[in-house]
Amino acid sequence: MKKSILLSGLLCLLMASCKTSGTDSQEGSVRIAGDTVYLQESSPINQKIQIETTRFRPLETTYSTVGTVRAEAGKLAEVAAPMDGRPTKCFVRLGQHVSAGQPLFGFHSADFADIAKEYYQAKAAYEQGKKNLKRKESLRESGIVSEREMEEARTEEEVLRKDMIRWQQALEVMGVDPENPGNGGSFQIIAPISGEVVKAEVTPGQLVGADDEALIVIADLKQVWVVARLKEYYLDCISQNDSVGVVIDGHRNFHCPGRIVYIGQLVDETTRSVDVLVECENYEKTMKPGMFAHVHFTGKGQEGICLPASAVMQGDEETYVYTVARDGVFVRRHVAVESGEEGNIYVMSGLEAGERVVVSGGIYLSE
Repeated sequence: MKKSILLSGLLCLLMASCKTSGTDSQEGSVRIAGDTVYLQESSPINQKIQIETTRFRPLETTYSTVGTVRAEAGKLAEVAAPMDGRPTKCFVRLGQHVSAGQPLFGFHSADFADIAKEYYQAKAAYEQGKKNLKRKESLRESGIVSEREMEEARTEEEVLRKDMIRWQQALEVMGVDPENPGNGGSFQIIAPISGEVVKAEVTPGQLVGADDEALIVIADLKQVWVVARLKEYYLDCISQNDSVGVVIDGHRNFHCPGRIVYIGQLVDETTRSVDVLVECENYEKTMKPGMFAHVHFTGKGQEGICLPASAVMQGDEETYVYTVARDGVFVRRHVAVESGEEGNIYVMSGLEAGERVVVSGGIYLSE
């Protein structure tokens, strides 16, 4: 019994000795000095690493960012009360298609009555000024009126004309025909664009002001813009009219092709990105202003070095790879990378073509 226990103890000591010896052999075959790793030819790590030679190839950059759906410029109109007053009648309803110039609602305002009165008075004064100028021109031919009097008549006629135009424009801004400005302070608010009524909150008799929210909103959403922010680095990879892919949040199965219609000229100093406008067809009205979307850009820019993602390791403060200085000597090299397709990465700086790089098993060199 004692012999059996003794033999068992000796066997355990022998196994522990063998295990320690093996570990020391592997650890002793690797020596790290700063960023350089020395690996003995007999090290088993040699069987675990794979090395490739780098080369340049065209970068096919795919970059996804978040965008926001919005109506195209000039395709959304918010119609508010032009002045303090009261709506008298609403002529449209939600979802109705309207044409530019079509009446939206009636409106009554004492201020408008004053504007119409001023226009009529200015127009009458201008007509009188024109007649006075014409009369003096005829008298001038007979030598009865001096050149000084003629100049005064011309100046007066021009002042009266500009005053009339000022009041005329005040009416036109409100969408009122100066030749038919209404009666007693009542007039009609007309649609500035064609489109669908997406908001209608007109309450006849309710007092509203010029600073209040829009009473009616008209939108033409057959085409919309998706405003995406693209990092400045990718600007060389895209061009106007390039095709992109758009996926709408909340509609994960909705994929919409888009086309770049404008690339911003101003870089946001905080995000280092620019606004890119993507035009999308929206006949089904799935895309609504304010929605978030994922925008996928794909473009070919300058050449770069492509490596398997397994070649790149992440340290505490840097991304790095191991390059081969010579057989058995590896140097840790800081690199800047961008994600690629199918498990690859693009090295944007830190490597040159023709260098040998550890693409698999580099983790054993950092242990």
